[in-house]
Amino acid sequence: MHTPDGASAEATLSAIHDTIQNVTRDDSRTFSLILAGDFNRHHPAWGNNHTQPRFVEDAGELINFFHDHDLQSCLPRGTATFWSLSHPGRNSTIDLTVTNTPDLLIKCHLYHDNYGSDHRGTYSEWYFQARHNATTKPRKAYDRADWEKIGKEIQTLFERPVELDSPEALDIVVERLMRTTVKAIDKHTPDLRPSPYSKRWFTADLKAQQSDVNRLRRKWQESCAEVGRSEPRTKAMFEDMRQSRRAWTRTVEKAKTSHWKQFLDEAGEGKLWKAATYTKPRDSWGFIPALRVGDQELVDNAVKAQAFMGSFFPPMASVQEEAPAHAPPEIRWHPISELEIYRSLKAAKGTTAPGEDGLPTLIWKRLWKYLGNIITRIFTSSIELGYHPQRWRSARIVVLRKPGKPDYSVPGAYRPISLLNTLGKLLEAVMARRLSFFAEHYGLLPDTQFGGRPGRTTEQALLMLANAIDRAWYRQKVITLVAFDLKGAFNGVNKKSLDIRLQSKGIPSVARRWIASFMSGRQASIGFDDFQTEIEPLDNAGLAQGSPLSPILFAFFNCDLVDQPVDFHGGASAFIDD
Repeated sequence: MHTPDGASAEATLSAIHDTIQNVTRDDSRTFSLILAGDFNRHHPAWGNNHTQPRFVEDAGELINFFHDHDLQSCLPRGTATFWSLSHPGRNSTIDLTVTNTPDLLIKCHLYHDNYGSDHRGTYSEWYFQARHNATTKPRKAYDRADWEKIGKEIQTLFERPVELDSPEALDIVVERLMRTTVKAIDKHTPDLRPSPYSKRWFTADLKAQQSDVNRLRRKWQESCAEVGRSEPRTKAMFEDMRQSRRAWTRTVEKAKTSHWKQFLDEAGEGKLWKAATYTKPRDSWGFIPALRVGDQELVDNAVKAQAFMGSFFPPMASVQEEAPAHAPPEIRWHPISELEIYRSLKAAKGTTAPGEDGLPTLIWKRLWKYLGNIITRIFTSSIELGYHPQRWRSARIVVLRKPGKPDYSVPGAYRPISLLNTLGKLLEAVMARRLSFFAEHYGLLPDTQFGGRPGRTTEQALLMLANAIDRAWYRQKVITLVAFDLKGAFNGVNKKSLDIRLQSKGIPSVARRWIASFMSGRQASIGFDDFQTEIEPLDNAGLAQGSPLSPILFAFFNCDLVDQPVDFHGGASAFIDD
Protein backbone atom coordinates (compact mmCIF):
# COMPACT_ATOMS: atom_id res chain seq x y z
CA MET A 1 0.00 0.00 0.00
CA HIS A 2 1.02 3.62 -0.41
CA THR A 3 -0.06 6.67 1.56
CA PRO A 4 0.80 9.99 -0.13
CA ASP A 5 2.71 12.46 2.00
CA GLY A 6 0.26 14.62 3.94
CA ALA A 7 -2.80 12.60 2.89
CA SER A 8 -5.04 10.75 5.33
CA ALA A 9 -4.69 6.98 5.52
CA GLU A 10 -8.17 6.51 6.97
CA ALA A 11 -9.85 5.47 3.71
CA THR A 12 -7.17 2.91 2.89
CA LEU A 13 -7.11 1.47 6.41
CA SER A 14 -10.91 1.29 6.50
CA ALA A 15 -10.93 -0.63 3.23
CA ILE A 16 -8.36 -3.08 4.59
CA HIS A 17 -10.32 -3.44 7.83
CA ASP A 18 -13.54 -4.18 5.92
CA THR A 19 -11.75 -6.77 3.80
CA ILE A 20 -10.45 -8.50 6.93
CA GLN A 21 -13.93 -8.53 8.45
CA ASN A 22 -15.45 -10.00 5.30
CA VAL A 23 -12.84 -12.76 5.15
CA THR A 24 -13.05 -13.73 8.82
CA ARG A 25 -16.77 -13.22 9.50
CA ASP A 26 -17.71 -16.86 8.93
CA ASP A 27 -14.33 -18.44 9.59
CA SER A 28 -12.92 -18.77 13.12
CA ARG A 29 -9.51 -19.97 11.92
CA THR A 30 -6.48 -17.79 12.47
CA PHE A 31 -5.15 -15.96 9.45
CA SER A 32 -1.94 -14.21 8.47
CA LEU A 33 -1.96 -10.54 7.61
CA ILE A 34 1.03 -8.86 5.95
CA LEU A 35 1.05 -5.19 4.96
CA ALA A 36 3.99 -3.57 3.20
CA GLY A 37 4.59 -0.27 1.50
CA ASP A 38 5.36 3.42 1.84
CA PHE A 39 3.19 4.52 4.78
CA ASN A 40 4.71 8.04 4.95
CA ARG A 41 4.32 8.11 8.73
CA HIS A 42 6.93 8.76 11.42
CA HIS A 43 6.74 7.25 14.90
CA PRO A 44 9.23 6.04 17.56
CA ALA A 45 7.56 2.61 17.48
CA TRP A 46 9.35 1.87 14.20
CA GLY A 47 11.65 4.89 13.77
CA ASN A 48 14.11 6.48 16.17
CA ASN A 49 13.63 8.46 19.37
CA HIS A 50 14.16 11.82 17.65
CA THR A 51 10.83 11.85 15.80
CA GLN A 52 9.20 15.28 16.04
CA PRO A 53 5.91 15.44 18.01
CA ARG A 54 3.95 16.86 15.05
CA PHE A 55 4.84 13.79 13.01
CA VAL A 56 3.84 11.47 15.86
CA GLU A 57 0.30 12.91 15.87
CA ASP A 58 -0.08 12.15 12.15
CA ALA A 59 0.70 8.48 12.84
CA GLY A 60 -2.13 8.08 15.36
CA GLU A 61 -4.60 6.42 13.00
CA LEU A 62 -1.90 3.99 11.82
CA ILE A 63 -0.90 3.11 15.40
CA ASN A 64 -4.53 2.39 16.27
CA PHE A 65 -4.89 0.16 13.22
CA PHE A 66 -1.73 -1.77 14.12
CA HIS A 67 -2.99 -2.21 17.69
CA ASP A 68 -6.44 -3.42 16.61
CA HIS A 69 -4.95 -6.12 14.38
CA ASP A 70 -1.90 -7.06 16.53
CA LEU A 71 0.53 -5.97 13.82
CA GLN A 72 4.28 -5.82 14.48
CA SER A 73 7.07 -4.35 12.40
CA CYS A 74 9.33 -6.90 10.73
CA LEU A 75 12.37 -4.63 10.40
CA PRO A 76 14.41 -3.75 13.50
CA ARG A 77 13.32 -0.51 15.11
CA GLY A 78 15.15 2.51 13.70
CA THR A 79 16.04 0.90 10.35
CA ALA A 80 16.23 3.81 7.89
CA THR A 81 14.30 3.01 4.71
CA PHE A 82 14.25 6.46 3.07
CA TRP A 83 17.51 8.24 2.15
CA SER A 84 16.90 11.69 0.71
CA LEU A 85 18.59 12.42 -2.62
CA SER A 86 17.97 16.16 -2.34
CA HIS A 87 19.29 16.37 1.24
CA PRO A 88 22.21 13.91 1.52
CA GLY A 89 22.57 12.43 4.99
CA ARG A 90 18.89 12.83 5.89
CA ASN A 91 17.02 9.55 6.38
CA SER A 92 13.90 8.22 8.06
CA THR A 93 11.78 5.11 8.54
CA ILE A 94 8.59 5.37 6.48
CA ASP A 95 8.55 2.11 4.49
CA LEU A 96 7.12 -0.61 6.71
CA THR A 97 6.45 -4.32 6.57
CA VAL A 98 4.08 -5.39 9.35
CA THR A 99 2.39 -8.67 10.23
CA ASN A 100 0.25 -10.35 12.86
CA THR A 101 2.21 -13.62 12.56
CA PRO A 102 5.88 -12.73 13.17
CA ASP A 103 6.62 -16.39 13.96
CA LEU A 104 6.25 -17.14 10.22
CA LEU A 105 8.91 -14.60 9.23
CA ILE A 106 12.19 -16.17 8.18
CA LYS A 107 14.14 -13.00 7.36
CA CYS A 108 13.51 -9.33 6.62
CA HIS A 109 16.19 -6.86 5.53
CA LEU A 110 16.85 -3.96 3.16
CA TYR A 111 18.46 -3.91 -0.26
CA HIS A 112 20.91 -1.01 -0.36
CA ASP A 113 21.70 -1.35 -4.07
CA ASN A 114 21.21 1.97 -5.86
CA TYR A 115 18.48 1.62 -8.46
CA GLY A 116 17.50 5.28 -8.81
CA SER A 117 15.09 5.63 -5.88
CA ASP A 118 15.52 7.30 -2.51
CA HIS A 119 13.56 4.41 -0.94
CA ARG A 120 15.39 1.20 -0.10
CA GLY A 121 13.81 -2.06 -1.20
CA THR A 122 12.66 -4.40 1.57
CA TYR A 123 13.16 -8.14 1.18
CA SER A 124 11.09 -10.47 3.36
CA GLU A 125 10.91 -14.25 3.31
CA TRP A 126 8.07 -16.19 4.94
CA TYR A 127 7.30 -19.75 5.94
CA PHE A 128 3.87 -20.43 4.43
CA GLN A 129 3.22 -24.12 4.16
CA ALA A 130 0.18 -26.33 4.63
CA ARG A 131 0.15 -27.42 8.26
CA HIS A 132 -2.01 -30.03 9.92
CA ASN A 133 -3.25 -29.65 13.47
CA ALA A 134 -1.22 -31.83 15.79
CA THR A 135 -3.12 -34.55 17.64
CA THR A 136 -2.18 -33.51 21.15
CA LYS A 137 -3.34 -35.14 24.35
CA PRO A 138 -6.26 -33.16 25.86
CA ARG A 139 -5.43 -31.06 28.89
CA LYS A 140 -6.90 -31.89 32.27
CA ALA A 141 -9.35 -29.79 34.31
CA TYR A 142 -7.36 -30.05 37.54
CA ASP A 143 -9.73 -27.74 39.39
CA ARG A 144 -12.38 -30.48 39.05
CA ALA A 145 -10.14 -33.43 39.97
CA ASP A 146 -11.07 -35.74 42.86
CA TRP A 147 -7.81 -35.32 44.76
CA GLU A 148 -8.87 -37.51 47.68
CA LYS A 149 -9.53 -40.51 45.45
CA ILE A 150 -6.33 -39.89 43.50
CA GLY A 151 -4.22 -39.58 46.65
CA LYS A 152 -5.64 -42.64 48.38
CA GLU A 153 -5.41 -44.76 45.23
CA ILE A 154 -1.68 -44.00 44.91
CA GLN A 155 -1.11 -44.23 48.66
CA THR A 156 -2.45 -47.80 48.88
CA LEU A 157 0.24 -49.01 46.47
CA PHE A 158 2.99 -47.80 48.81
CA GLU A 159 1.58 -49.00 52.15
CA ARG A 160 4.15 -51.77 52.35
CA PRO A 161 7.73 -50.62 53.02
CA VAL A 162 9.86 -50.51 49.89
CA GLU A 163 13.60 -51.07 49.74
CA LEU A 164 15.59 -48.14 48.33
CA ASP A 165 19.10 -49.45 48.91
CA SER A 166 20.39 -49.40 45.31
CA PRO A 167 20.08 -47.29 42.15
CA GLU A 168 18.16 -50.12 40.46
CA ALA A 169 15.61 -50.30 43.29
CA LEU A 170 15.27 -46.52 43.27
CA ASP A 171 14.56 -46.49 39.52
CA ILE A 172 11.88 -49.17 39.96
CA VAL A 173 10.08 -47.26 42.73
CA VAL A 174 10.25 -43.94 40.85
CA GLU A 175 8.90 -45.57 37.68
CA ARG A 176 6.10 -47.16 39.69
CA LEU A 177 5.18 -43.86 41.37
CA MET A 178 5.10 -41.91 38.11
CA ARG A 179 3.13 -44.57 36.21
CA THR A 180 0.58 -44.92 39.03
CA THR A 181 0.13 -41.16 39.33
CA VAL A 182 -0.48 -40.73 35.61
CA LYS A 183 -3.04 -43.55 35.67
CA ALA A 184 -4.89 -42.12 38.71
CA ILE A 185 -4.94 -38.61 37.24
CA ASP A 186 -6.40 -39.89 33.97
CA LYS A 187 -9.03 -41.86 35.87
CA HIS A 188 -10.28 -39.16 38.26
CA THR A 189 -9.69 -35.91 36.33
CA PRO A 190 -12.00 -34.78 33.50
CA ASP A 191 -10.59 -33.41 30.27
CA LEU A 192 -10.57 -29.68 29.74
CA ARG A 193 -12.75 -28.37 26.91
CA PRO A 194 -11.43 -24.87 26.28
CA SER A 195 -13.32 -22.46 24.06
CA PRO A 196 -11.28 -20.47 21.53
CA TYR A 197 -13.47 -17.47 22.36
CA SER A 198 -13.09 -17.50 26.17
CA LYS A 199 -11.68 -14.34 27.75
CA ARG A 200 -10.62 -13.75 31.35
CA TRP A 201 -12.37 -10.39 31.51
CA PHE A 202 -15.71 -11.74 30.23
CA THR A 203 -18.06 -11.72 33.25
CA ALA A 204 -21.56 -13.07 33.84
CA ASP A 205 -22.96 -9.53 33.61
CA LEU A 206 -21.41 -9.13 30.16
CA LYS A 207 -22.93 -12.44 29.12
CA ALA A 208 -26.39 -11.26 30.22
CA GLN A 209 -25.95 -7.95 28.40
CA GLN A 210 -24.80 -9.80 25.29
CA SER A 211 -27.94 -11.94 25.44
CA ASP A 212 -30.07 -8.78 25.53
CA VAL A 213 -28.28 -7.43 22.45
CA ASN A 214 -28.84 -10.69 20.59
CA ARG A 215 -32.51 -10.75 21.61
CA LEU A 216 -33.06 -7.21 20.27
CA ARG A 217 -31.21 -8.09 17.08
CA ARG A 218 -33.46 -11.13 16.49
CA LYS A 219 -36.60 -9.04 17.08
CA TRP A 220 -35.39 -6.47 14.55
CA GLN A 221 -34.60 -9.21 12.00
CA GLU A 222 -38.05 -10.75 12.47
CA SER A 223 -39.69 -7.35 11.95
CA CYS A 224 -37.63 -6.81 8.80
CA ALA A 225 -38.91 -10.11 7.43
CA GLU A 226 -42.54 -9.46 8.40
CA VAL A 227 -43.18 -5.77 7.59
CA GLY A 228 -39.94 -4.50 6.00
CA ARG A 229 -37.05 -2.28 7.02
CA SER A 230 -38.81 1.01 6.26
CA GLU A 231 -41.65 0.52 8.74
CA PRO A 232 -41.50 2.86 11.81
CA ARG A 233 -41.74 -0.11 14.16
CA THR A 234 -38.77 -1.78 12.47
CA LYS A 235 -36.76 1.44 12.57
CA ALA A 236 -37.50 1.83 16.28
CA MET A 237 -36.36 -1.75 16.90
CA PHE A 238 -33.17 -1.09 14.95
CA GLU A 239 -32.46 2.01 17.07
CA ASP A 240 -33.04 0.02 20.28
CA MET A 241 -30.71 -2.69 19.03
CA ARG A 242 -28.06 -0.17 17.98
CA GLN A 243 -28.12 1.65 21.33
CA SER A 244 -27.96 -1.64 23.23
CA ARG A 245 -25.03 -2.83 21.13
CA ARG A 246 -23.15 0.45 21.67
CA ALA A 247 -23.71 0.22 25.42
CA TRP A 248 -22.50 -3.37 25.42
CA THR A 249 -19.38 -2.42 23.42
CA ARG A 250 -18.56 0.34 25.91
CA THR A 251 -19.05 -2.08 28.80
CA VAL A 252 -16.68 -4.57 27.14
CA GLU A 253 -13.98 -1.90 26.81
CA LYS A 254 -14.45 -0.92 30.47
CA ALA A 255 -14.23 -4.57 31.53
CA LYS A 256 -10.98 -5.03 29.60
CA THR A 257 -9.47 -1.88 31.11
CA SER A 258 -10.65 -2.75 34.62
CA HIS A 259 -9.31 -6.31 34.38
CA TRP A 260 -5.90 -5.11 33.18
CA LYS A 261 -5.74 -2.40 35.88
CA GLN A 262 -6.66 -4.91 38.59
CA PHE A 263 -4.03 -7.31 37.27
CA LEU A 264 -1.33 -4.62 37.54
CA ASP A 265 -2.54 -3.31 40.93
CA GLU A 266 -2.34 -6.77 42.47
CA ALA A 267 0.87 -7.70 40.68
CA GLY A 268 4.00 -8.54 42.54
CA GLU A 269 7.39 -8.64 40.89
CA GLY A 270 6.61 -11.87 39.05
CA LYS A 271 3.34 -10.62 37.59
CA LEU A 272 4.89 -7.33 36.53
CA TRP A 273 7.45 -9.21 34.46
CA LYS A 274 4.62 -11.33 33.09
CA ALA A 275 2.72 -8.17 32.15
CA ALA A 276 5.81 -6.86 30.37
CA THR A 277 5.87 -9.95 28.16
CA TYR A 278 2.36 -9.15 26.94
CA THR A 279 3.72 -6.04 25.22
CA LYS A 280 6.39 -7.97 23.30
CA PRO A 281 6.28 -10.60 20.57
CA ARG A 282 5.58 -14.08 21.89
CA ASP A 283 7.96 -16.99 21.50
CA SER A 284 7.15 -19.38 18.69
CA TRP A 285 6.83 -23.04 19.62
CA GLY A 286 7.23 -24.34 16.08
CA PHE A 287 7.02 -23.34 12.43
CA ILE A 288 10.62 -24.17 11.60
CA PRO A 289 11.42 -23.33 7.95
CA ALA A 290 14.06 -25.02 5.83
CA LEU A 291 17.42 -24.55 7.54
CA ARG A 292 20.74 -23.65 5.98
CA VAL A 293 23.89 -25.31 7.32
CA GLY A 294 26.86 -24.40 5.18
CA ASP A 295 25.88 -25.01 1.56
CA GLN A 296 23.13 -27.47 2.48
CA GLU A 297 19.41 -26.76 2.77
CA LEU A 298 17.71 -28.98 5.34
CA VAL A 299 14.04 -29.72 4.66
CA ASP A 300 13.42 -33.06 6.36
CA ASN A 301 12.37 -32.65 10.01
CA ALA A 302 14.61 -35.47 11.23
CA VAL A 303 17.63 -33.78 9.63
CA LYS A 304 16.59 -30.43 11.11
CA ALA A 305 16.42 -32.07 14.54
CA GLN A 306 19.99 -33.34 14.20
CA ALA A 307 21.14 -29.86 13.16
CA PHE A 308 19.49 -28.36 16.24
CA MET A 309 21.07 -30.99 18.49
CA GLY A 310 24.48 -30.17 17.07
CA SER A 311 23.88 -26.44 17.54
CA PHE A 312 22.47 -26.69 21.08
CA PHE A 313 24.97 -29.28 22.36
CA PRO A 314 28.33 -28.76 20.60
CA PRO A 315 31.31 -30.94 21.55
CA MET A 316 33.05 -29.86 24.74
CA ALA A 317 36.73 -29.08 24.95
CA SER A 318 38.92 -31.54 26.84
CA VAL A 319 39.69 -30.50 30.41
CA GLN A 320 43.22 -30.57 31.83
CA GLU A 321 42.33 -29.33 35.32
CA GLU A 322 43.29 -31.30 38.39
CA ALA A 323 41.67 -31.41 41.79
CA PRO A 324 43.08 -28.87 44.28
CA ALA A 325 46.03 -30.21 46.26
CA HIS A 326 44.82 -28.60 49.48
CA ALA A 327 41.04 -28.50 49.38
CA PRO A 328 39.29 -26.86 52.34
CA PRO A 329 37.40 -29.02 54.84
CA GLU A 330 34.02 -30.16 53.63
CA ILE A 331 30.94 -28.41 54.95
CA ARG A 332 28.88 -30.69 57.18
CA TRP A 333 25.93 -32.29 55.41
CA HIS A 334 22.60 -32.90 57.16
CA PRO A 335 19.95 -35.24 55.70
CA ILE A 336 17.09 -33.46 53.99
CA SER A 337 13.79 -33.27 55.86
CA GLU A 338 10.15 -33.49 54.82
CA LEU A 339 9.67 -29.84 55.85
CA GLU A 340 12.59 -28.79 53.62
CA ILE A 341 11.02 -30.52 50.63
CA TYR A 342 7.60 -29.03 51.39
CA ARG A 343 9.04 -25.50 51.48
CA SER A 344 10.61 -25.99 48.06
CA LEU A 345 7.32 -27.41 46.77
CA LYS A 346 5.36 -24.48 48.18
CA ALA A 347 7.71 -21.99 46.48
CA ALA A 348 7.48 -23.72 43.08
CA LYS A 349 5.06 -22.53 40.41
CA GLY A 350 2.18 -24.94 39.97
CA THR A 351 1.48 -24.45 36.28
CA THR A 352 4.91 -24.54 34.64
CA ALA A 353 5.15 -26.68 31.51
CA PRO A 354 5.63 -30.36 32.48
CA GLY A 355 7.92 -32.95 30.96
CA GLU A 356 7.11 -36.09 28.98
CA ASP A 357 4.64 -37.42 31.59
CA GLY A 358 2.47 -34.27 31.42
CA LEU A 359 2.25 -33.87 35.23
CA PRO A 360 2.49 -30.21 36.36
CA THR A 361 3.80 -29.24 39.80
CA LEU A 362 0.31 -28.45 41.11
CA ILE A 363 -0.36 -32.22 41.23
CA TRP A 364 2.37 -32.75 43.82
CA LYS A 365 1.10 -29.75 45.78
CA ARG A 366 -2.38 -31.30 45.96
CA LEU A 367 -1.13 -34.81 46.72
CA TRP A 368 1.55 -33.87 49.25
CA LYS A 369 -0.49 -34.94 52.31
CA TYR A 370 -0.87 -38.40 50.76
CA LEU A 371 2.58 -38.82 49.19
CA GLY A 372 4.84 -36.61 51.30
CA ASN A 373 6.35 -39.56 53.16
CA ILE A 374 7.22 -41.68 50.11
CA ILE A 375 8.55 -38.63 48.22
CA THR A 376 10.80 -37.78 51.18
CA ARG A 377 12.12 -41.36 51.27
CA ILE A 378 12.83 -41.31 47.53
CA PHE A 379 14.64 -37.96 47.72
CA THR A 380 16.69 -39.01 50.76
CA SER A 381 17.77 -42.28 49.13
CA SER A 382 18.61 -40.50 45.88
CA ILE A 383 21.03 -38.13 47.62
CA GLU A 384 22.55 -40.78 49.91
CA LEU A 385 23.13 -43.11 46.95
CA GLY A 386 24.52 -40.28 44.83
CA TYR A 387 22.11 -41.28 42.08
CA HIS A 388 19.56 -39.12 40.25
CA PRO A 389 16.81 -41.46 38.94
CA GLN A 390 17.12 -42.09 35.22
CA ARG A 391 13.51 -41.13 34.49
CA TRP A 392 14.15 -37.65 35.88
CA ARG A 393 17.16 -37.17 33.60
CA SER A 394 15.01 -37.32 30.48
CA ALA A 395 13.84 -34.05 28.90
CA ARG A 396 11.53 -32.91 26.15
CA ILE A 397 13.33 -30.11 24.29
CA VAL A 398 11.19 -27.40 22.74
CA VAL A 399 12.73 -25.18 20.06
CA LEU A 400 12.05 -21.45 20.48
CA ARG A 401 13.03 -18.50 18.34
CA LYS A 402 15.52 -16.01 19.71
CA PRO A 403 13.73 -12.66 19.36
CA GLY A 404 15.08 -10.05 16.98
CA LYS A 405 17.27 -12.29 14.82
CA PRO A 406 17.64 -11.18 11.17
CA ASP A 407 17.56 -14.68 9.67
CA TYR A 408 15.57 -17.65 10.99
CA SER A 409 16.89 -20.12 8.43
CA VAL A 410 19.99 -20.86 10.53
CA PRO A 411 20.01 -23.09 13.66
CA GLY A 412 21.77 -20.39 15.69
CA ALA A 413 18.61 -18.24 15.58
CA TYR A 414 16.86 -20.68 17.92
CA ARG A 415 17.28 -21.71 21.54
CA PRO A 416 16.28 -24.84 23.49
CA ILE A 417 14.05 -25.10 26.52
CA SER A 418 14.18 -28.40 28.42
CA LEU A 419 10.83 -29.50 29.82
CA LEU A 420 11.68 -31.77 32.75
CA ASN A 421 9.79 -34.10 35.03
CA THR A 422 8.31 -31.84 37.74
CA LEU A 423 8.95 -34.22 40.65
CA GLY A 424 12.58 -34.48 39.56
CA LYS A 425 12.71 -30.67 39.38
CA LEU A 426 11.47 -30.58 42.98
CA LEU A 427 14.46 -32.68 44.08
CA GLU A 428 16.73 -30.38 42.08
CA ALA A 429 15.13 -27.35 43.79
CA VAL A 430 15.87 -28.88 47.21
CA MET A 431 19.53 -29.31 46.27
CA ALA A 432 19.61 -25.77 44.85
CA ARG A 433 18.36 -24.36 48.19
CA ARG A 434 21.09 -26.26 50.03
CA LEU A 435 23.83 -24.99 47.72
CA SER A 436 22.44 -21.46 47.88
CA PHE A 437 22.53 -21.59 51.69
CA PHE A 438 26.13 -22.82 51.64
CA ALA A 439 27.11 -20.06 49.19
CA GLU A 440 25.59 -17.22 51.22
CA HIS A 441 26.28 -18.50 54.74
CA TYR A 442 29.92 -19.39 54.13
CA GLY A 443 30.67 -16.69 51.52
CA LEU A 444 31.63 -19.15 48.79
CA LEU A 445 30.76 -16.90 45.83
CA PRO A 446 32.09 -13.44 44.90
CA ASP A 447 29.98 -10.44 45.89
CA THR A 448 30.12 -9.36 42.25
CA GLN A 449 28.22 -12.45 41.07
CA PHE A 450 24.58 -11.46 40.52
CA GLY A 451 21.58 -13.46 39.39
CA GLY A 452 20.69 -16.98 40.46
CA ARG A 453 21.22 -15.90 44.09
CA PRO A 454 18.78 -14.52 46.69
CA GLY A 455 18.93 -10.76 47.19
CA ARG A 456 21.24 -10.11 44.24
CA THR A 457 19.11 -8.67 41.47
CA THR A 458 19.53 -6.85 38.18
CA GLU A 459 19.06 -3.51 39.92
CA GLN A 460 21.98 -4.16 42.26
CA ALA A 461 24.25 -5.14 39.38
CA LEU A 462 23.38 -1.90 37.56
CA LEU A 463 23.84 0.18 40.73
CA MET A 464 27.32 -1.27 41.26
CA LEU A 465 28.25 -0.47 37.66
CA ALA A 466 26.82 3.06 37.88
CA ASN A 467 28.67 3.65 41.16
CA ALA A 468 31.99 2.58 39.62
CA ILE A 469 31.42 4.94 36.68
CA ASP A 470 30.49 7.85 38.97
CA ARG A 471 33.61 7.36 41.11
CA ALA A 472 35.83 7.28 38.03
CA TRP A 473 34.26 10.45 36.64
CA TYR A 474 34.58 12.15 40.02
CA ARG A 475 38.34 11.59 39.83
CA GLN A 476 38.34 12.71 36.18
CA LYS A 477 39.41 9.26 35.03
CA VAL A 478 38.51 7.46 31.84
CA ILE A 479 36.60 4.25 32.45
CA THR A 480 36.61 1.33 30.02
CA LEU A 481 33.87 -1.27 30.07
CA VAL A 482 34.17 -4.62 28.32
CA ALA A 483 30.96 -6.67 28.17
CA PHE A 484 30.46 -10.11 26.68
CA ASP A 485 27.84 -12.82 26.66
CA LEU A 486 28.62 -16.49 27.27
CA LYS A 487 26.87 -18.27 24.41
CA GLY A 488 25.11 -21.48 25.45
CA ALA A 489 26.42 -21.02 28.98
CA PHE A 490 24.51 -23.83 30.72
CA ASN A 491 25.05 -26.34 27.93
CA GLY A 492 28.80 -25.64 28.00
CA VAL A 493 29.41 -26.55 31.66
CA ASN A 494 31.92 -29.38 31.94
CA LYS A 495 31.10 -31.92 34.65
CA LYS A 496 34.71 -32.47 35.73
CA SER A 497 35.52 -28.75 35.92
CA LEU A 498 32.38 -28.09 37.94
CA ASP A 499 33.25 -30.84 40.41
CA ILE A 500 36.72 -29.31 40.89
CA ARG A 501 35.14 -25.90 41.61
CA LEU A 502 32.72 -27.42 44.11
CA GLN A 503 35.51 -29.35 45.83
CA SER A 504 37.62 -26.19 46.12
CA LYS A 505 34.68 -24.51 47.90
CA GLY A 506 34.21 -27.32 50.43
CA ILE A 507 30.90 -28.61 49.07
CA PRO A 508 30.19 -31.99 50.73
CA SER A 509 31.11 -35.09 48.75
CA VAL A 510 27.58 -36.51 49.14
CA ALA A 511 26.22 -33.49 47.24
CA ARG A 512 29.01 -33.63 44.63
CA ARG A 513 28.34 -37.31 43.88
CA TRP A 514 24.65 -36.59 43.37
CA ILE A 515 25.42 -33.58 41.13
CA ALA A 516 27.73 -35.74 39.01
CA SER A 517 24.87 -38.21 38.54
CA PHE A 518 22.48 -35.33 37.78
CA MET A 519 24.76 -34.26 34.89
CA SER A 520 25.46 -37.79 33.59
CA GLY A 521 23.41 -40.02 31.33
CA ARG A 522 21.04 -37.29 30.24
CA GLN A 523 18.71 -37.99 27.34
CA ALA A 524 16.10 -36.03 25.45
CA SER A 525 13.73 -35.80 22.53
CA ILE A 526 13.35 -32.63 20.50
CA GLY A 527 10.13 -31.33 19.00
CA PHE A 528 8.87 -28.61 16.67
CA ASP A 529 5.90 -28.22 14.31
CA ASP A 530 4.10 -31.59 14.42
CA PHE A 531 7.36 -33.52 14.72
CA GLN A 532 8.91 -35.23 17.75
CA THR A 533 12.06 -37.35 17.79
CA GLU A 534 12.61 -40.47 19.83
CA ILE A 535 14.44 -40.09 23.13
CA GLU A 536 18.19 -40.32 22.56
CA PRO A 537 21.32 -39.85 24.70
CA LEU A 538 22.89 -36.39 24.98
CA ASP A 539 26.62 -36.97 24.76
CA ASN A 540 27.55 -33.31 25.28
CA ALA A 541 24.91 -32.19 27.77
CA GLY A 542 25.96 -29.71 30.42
CA LEU A 543 23.37 -28.21 32.75
CA ALA A 544 19.70 -28.62 31.86
CA GLN A 545 18.26 -25.30 30.66
CA GLY A 546 15.00 -25.67 32.61
CA SER A 547 16.37 -27.01 35.90
CA PRO A 548 16.15 -24.88 39.08
CA LEU A 549 19.57 -26.24 40.03
CA SER A 550 21.38 -24.97 36.94
CA PRO A 551 21.72 -21.25 37.90
CA ILE A 552 23.47 -21.84 41.24
CA LEU A 553 25.71 -24.54 39.75
CA PHE A 554 26.73 -22.19 36.96
CA ALA A 555 27.50 -19.50 39.55
CA PHE A 556 30.00 -21.91 41.16
CA PHE A 557 31.38 -22.92 37.75
CA ASN A 558 31.91 -19.29 36.70
CA CYS A 559 32.97 -17.79 40.05
CA ASP A 560 36.74 -17.71 39.38
CA LEU A 561 36.16 -15.52 36.32
CA VAL A 562 34.62 -12.70 38.35
CA ASP A 563 36.42 -13.10 41.66
CA GLN A 564 37.78 -9.56 41.33
CA PRO A 565 36.23 -6.84 43.53
CA VAL A 566 35.23 -3.68 41.69
CA ASP A 567 37.39 -0.83 43.02
CA PHE A 568 39.53 2.08 41.76
CA HIS A 569 41.82 -0.35 39.93
CA GLY A 570 39.07 -2.13 38.02
CA GLY A 571 37.24 -5.37 38.66
CA ALA A 572 34.71 -7.75 37.19
CA SER A 573 31.09 -8.69 37.75
CA ALA A 574 28.67 -11.17 36.22
CA PHE A 575 24.94 -11.66 35.95
CA ILE A 576 22.96 -14.78 35.13
CA ASP A 577 19.79 -13.90 33.24
CA ASP A 578 18.60 -17.42 32.31
